[in-house]
Amino acid sequence: MTAGQRSGAALRQASHELAGGVARRTVELAEIPGPTGWEGARRERVRSWWQQDGWADVQADGAGNLWARVRPGGQPAVILAAHLDTVFDEAVDHRVRRDGTLLRGPGVGDDSIGVAALSAVGRLLADAGGRTPVWLVATVGEEGLGNLRGITEVVRQQRVPLAAVVAIEGNYLGRVANVGVGSVRWQVTVSGPGGHAWEQYNAPSAVHAAARMVSGLAALSRRGAGSGAGGRAAVNVGTFSGGEAVNARARRAAFLVDLRASRAAALRELEARARRILGAPPADVTVEVEELGRRPAGELAASHPLA
Repeated sequence: MTAGQRSGAALRQASHELAGGVARRTVELAEIPGPTGWEGARRERVRSWWQQDGWADVQADGAGNLWARVRPGGQPAVILAAHLDTVFDEAVDHRVRRDGTLLRGPGVGDDSIGVAALSAVGRLLADAGGRTPVWLVATVGEEGLGNLRGITEVVRQQRVPLAAVVAIEGNYLGRVANVGVGSVRWQVTVSGPGGHAWEQYNAPSAVHAAARMVSGLAALSRRGAGSGAGGRAAVNVGTFSGGEAVNARARRAAFLVDLRASRAAALRELEARARRILGAPPADVTVEVEELGRRPAGELAASHPLA
């Protein structure tokens, strides 16, 4: 065996061991429930890993993110981030099973494997040398109504000057995303006078009014709302509730709306159209819109060196 062959074999062995460690940690983390807002147990498991790996400054910030420095330096830093929370709560069976070379279980790809891979990537960068500081951050508040609380704090904080932020997601092996999809989330509450379904058949129903609004919002997606401002846009009503009885004109209905667009101008246009639909209820019906979350849209040029 030549020196080059020995070097290649050693590299393959080292890569296999590194990947195996990531897989083991993925299973370990994925089997710990961590819905948005309840990431503490997962954070402490990751803290134990990073302390074991010998990283410096392993500590949580005020938002609940966990930080670790893997390469020092006096320049602005590169942040490698992955989110701790998942969409699944304790009621879901979190056991992970192996299916050939696949790991199957809730939250494995989104984003347990991303978090598990952070330290491995940090080791590669630390061993490669270089003067640019590198930090790992396991973030909170990514899913659902978390409103990107964790990564927003990473960008806003002043302790570590930023050169770049790279988010690691486990579902897209081999893919680099350069578009951040923006969103606006609302809770819409529709109220009416109510009445008996037969005796007050002319009374407006909050459920009927809300259903017409939902239909109008759904049509925005079908018409490609936001296309005039460029980019892609979509509307989803994820939950709907209301009414008091089968023979009563409903006094209340409520639903959750998710507006999304790939560009800021498209999101503004979509939001304006949606508000016009909600702003024209029948007589004697009121509509209250509560904003639950807002994520800005952004895009990095595909030609940018980071991409």
